[in-house]
Amino acid sequence: AAAAAAAAVSPARVFLEGSMGVLLAAMRRRQSVTAWRALSPLLRRLLWDHRASLLAPLIAQKTGSKDAPEPEPFPPTPAAPPGEKPYPFLEKASTCLLRVAASPLPELRAEAVTCLRALLESALNAAGAVTVLRPMLTYALCAALYAPLGAAARRGALAAELSALRRPVRGSSVSDGWESAAGATVQALESASARLRELAYFQANPDVEAVVEMECAAAVA
Repeated sequence: AAAAAAAAVSPARVFLEGSMGVLLAAMRRRQSVTAWRALSPLLRRLLWDHRASLLAPLIAQKTGSKDAPEPEPFPPTPAAPPGEKPYPFLEKASTCLLRVAASPLPELRAEAVTCLRALLESALNAAGAVTVLRPMLTYALCAALYAPLGAAARRGALAAELSALRRPVRGSSVSDGWESAAGATVQALESASARLRELAYFQANPDVEAVVEMECAAAVA
């Protein structure tokens, strides 16, 4: 406990939390393609270099080991402004990325997909499985498209981007077996996206029974 407390106030940790807070603030604002091309390499590097810290709660749940680090309190103690704690940052950044991946601009979607792929690859390396991200990313996808349900959800904005995440990138260190590793998680996201698309359609063309059924289906997905 003493070691964890010391690590929490170390200069490196304070700098990391501050950097994540600044990066998240930029991601939450509407940014140009040029800005995202500057942001995405920083985010990809952060996701990879600090994957163990960002994914610590998910890794501990997966291993269930006695030697797993003591979980952080829930809800986590807020970082000093403008900072963000690692896992809350990951949740919020995932929602921002999925929102950008649903953008009408293909250049923005491409930048978001590279960051989402970096997140999946980081999980595969740190936790040994991409599936640890499935619940968090499903919630993030719903948050990205459900606030409110609109044109992005109705046109199935994420369909092509999620499909792209299934395919391995040539030359990547995790290209071997990638489709198998990422498949279940991407399929869950595709299912949730499809349900939200149907729900958005029914909300635009009201049918009370259909809307209730689709809201239940979206929740199950």
